[in-house]
Amino acid sequence: MTNGYVPIDEVAGQGKAYRLWRKPPITAGNPIIILVHGAVVPMLVPNVLHDPNTINNEKYCFYQLDSLLYNDFHYNVFTFEYADWPILDRGSVNYHVLAPYGESLIDAIGIAKEKSMTQGGTVGPVYVIAHSVGGLIARYAVQDPRVRPINKIITLDTGHRGFELAKIADEIVVDPLKALIPLPTPCSEDAAPNSDFVNALNAGFAACPPLVSLAATQPIPPSGLGMELPPIPITVVDLESSNMGQVHPLPYNHMSIAQIRDASHGAYQIIRRCFG
Repeated sequence: MTNGYVPIDEVAGQGKAYRLWRKPPITAGNPIIILVHGAVVPMLVPNVLHDPNTINNEKYCFYQLDSLLYNDFHYNVFTFEYADWPILDRGSVNYHVLAPYGESLIDAIGIAKEKSMTQGGTVGPVYVIAHSVGGLIARYAVQDPRVRPINKIITLDTGHRGFELAKIADEIVVDPLKALIPLPTPCSEDAAPNSDFVNALNAGFAACPPLVSLAATQPIPPSGLGMELPPIPITVVDLESSNMGQVHPLPYNHMSIAQIRDASHGAYQIIRRCFG
């Protein structure tokens, strides 16, 4: 156990792979917050980030967000750990289309609600907070009638119309590799602008709960991504692609917008107002 979490559910196989972690205690009937991480960049080095027995939200870019929310509101806080854990995902390390991750999140939301029910079967409000491509996965889940009601979704620098970096990754890394060896369709293709996945999500936007989009306005240096990219700052998500719901531009880059270490972080102040 790390960071006060214990695992409460694990599914592997049948096209689904995830772990759902809770921050105890769970109080019946209290509101629920589910955190959904983005793609973990050093994912090409299996087992560096993950221990099958622990979760560390700092590795998922959340830092102290979970603890701050729990201490401020005493909500039931869960973290959805999806398939970039190599052991759980049988080594695929994030080389999947995105829909199976969304299906797994649908399962996990159901379990979080079940764990948070009062004896009479009632559940408090449900909020989802997601970073980066996790926002697309979260929207896939929350726009599905199986998980209703969801009270609000908050995304941290999600390209709701697609990610600029996904195009760059395809051109520099994925396409040359696929020319040499057969690869499963990587999630970058689903996350690219005008992909079938993105277009289908946006065609169904009317079913999305109230969406608050926190958009980073600063580009990220390639060194901060841990991978070889052109030596110029990268715009992972352009501001217009975040503009699906209520938008708050913030002076952070794609990574630092979610690195919430204390209550002074601008993203946390907005998140807090969403619940207060």
